[in-house]
Amino acid sequence: MTSRRHRMFIIILIGMVATCFVPRWVFGEEAPEVAPIDDDLMASIVERVCEDLELKYVFEDDARRMCGLLHTSLGSGAYANLDSLAAFTERLTQDLRSVRRDLHLEVFTIDPVDEQTEEDLDHHDPEYLRRLNSRFRKVEILEGNVGYLALDGFANDDGAGAAAVAAMNFLARTDALIIDLRENGGGGVAIIQLLISYLCEGREQLSSIYIRETDTELQFWTNRFVEGPRLADVPVWVLVSNRTFSAAEAFAYDFKHLGRGQIVGEATRGGAHPVHNVDYPDLGITVRVPFARAVNPVTGGNWEEIGVQPDVIVPSEDALAVSHAAALRFILEKENDPAWREWLQRTLDAVISKTK
Repeated sequence: MTSRRHRMFIIILIGMVATCFVPRWVFGEEAPEVAPIDDDLMASIVERVCEDLELKYVFEDDARRMCGLLHTSLGSGAYANLDSLAAFTERLTQDLRSVRRDLHLEVFTIDPVDEQTEEDLDHHDPEYLRRLNSRFRKVEILEGNVGYLALDGFANDDGAGAAAVAAMNFLARTDALIIDLRENGGGGVAIIQLLISYLCEGREQLSSIYIRETDTELQFWTNRFVEGPRLADVPVWVLVSNRTFSAAEAFAYDFKHLGRGQIVGEATRGGAHPVHNVDYPDLGITVRVPFARAVNPVTGGNWEEIGVQPDVIVPSEDALAVSHAAALRFILEKENDPAWREWLQRTLDAVISKTK
């Protein structure tokens, strides 16, 4: 890999981690009122946003249309009734997404440091991620020797790889596996590559990333080596919801099209574009610019806007019980020991009762 390609790879990892947590206002909370605004500041922000979009946004034609809309709206006085920086950035985001519904594309205010709470901590901070165990929330063995891994983000901190290896080695002797991404908002690609490497026998291409600015494509493959045994023959169910986003969708989409397991739950949110976050402290804003797009080697496309479509569609709150039942049926069909079959059947009946 050339030094330029290496630098771009690191940028992608950092950019994708920036998608791990979606801004609070997306979920209905109001953006903070951080500063007043005037015509000159509005014009400066529009200029800066358009410079970034026209240079880097993954779809060049859309970038031109977006900037045309912003300049027209600015010139016509469409933003004149907005009385705060927060209201203006929220309106800009809405206008940009009216051209293309790209949930990674955003303009938002930089919160003053003295107003930050624990919830506002830098989610890339190593100490913060250490306390969250690199987003590995739960690893356990469910009844019937079914492995369960709940992963709420794909962190790139120093502890993430060790957590992944420990989790997969703990699950190595299970007869089936459930990976829960229902609360996973995204992150970087390294842990995706590592986890799926444990679930495949040989080397598999997961996806590519096409970068518009450099007109280059980077490929992502499973790892040649893993620490400990692989689970290549173990059936896998991946749980998703309408909260599953970005890199978590990449895991589900690529895994699905490898033909390696089933996706269970609800259609995901639909964000397939890695981003750059660019801060402009002098303007009080951050611009989140999607600069690339995912390309799956099987479909030639991705899940942008439409989300990952589950193989088994159920409400997300039922996905675990439904998958656990499916895993137990699989194990039961292959079991020859009468006593163990009887116990498996009782376990299956108890799990099925939870889905009614």
